[in-house]
Amino acid sequence: MDEFLKSVANSEELIFVGIDPGSEGAIGFLCGNFACVVDIPTYKTERSGKKLDGSSKTKTLFDHRAIVELFKPFNPLRKRIRVCVEEAQVQIKGKGANAYTGFRVGVGFGMWSLFFTALDYYHEVVAPISWKKNMGLQGKDKEFSRMKAAAMFPNVKLTRTADHNRAEGLLLAEYLRRKVYGA
Repeated sequence: MDEFLKSVANSEELIFVGIDPGSEGAIGFLCGNFACVVDIPTYKTERSGKKLDGSSKTKTLFDHRAIVELFKPFNPLRKRIRVCVEEAQVQIKGKGANAYTGFRVGVGFGMWSLFFTALDYYHEVVAPISWKKNMGLQGKDKEFSRMKAAAMFPNVKLTRTADHNRAEGLLLAEYLRRKVYGA
């Protein structure tokens, strides 16, 4: 991140930020030829109940303080920043589909608009189907997203299958860049 900030600090170009907002999500940053991606800061905490093996259950929470610290260096550049947040999608069927999960997804998604409004950053929300169609992605194929982003941003390490969230953060930033510049 430090290298990206040094690269864009003296630039006049817009800085595009793409947010894949889940608790395993990522934040992609683009400015000119520079790209950077970070995982959304989170931490694990115990929750009530035990697993079948007797171990403690955990839940992943957003590390709000670390998120604020991550964006602090960008505050002087706020007029150049454009943010695109993917609209959160709640599962209604299958593993993990319950009211608690739906609530957590909603809270996590809602915090981003509040955060960027408080910082006075331009931001918009986009439905997954819209940005993915625009970027030529097909359905929910996470591996395809990762491969596409790796080809578009060869200087960003996206080698693990689990890097699909990082890839989508970058692709969301690229989607917004294309939208702004009419490409």
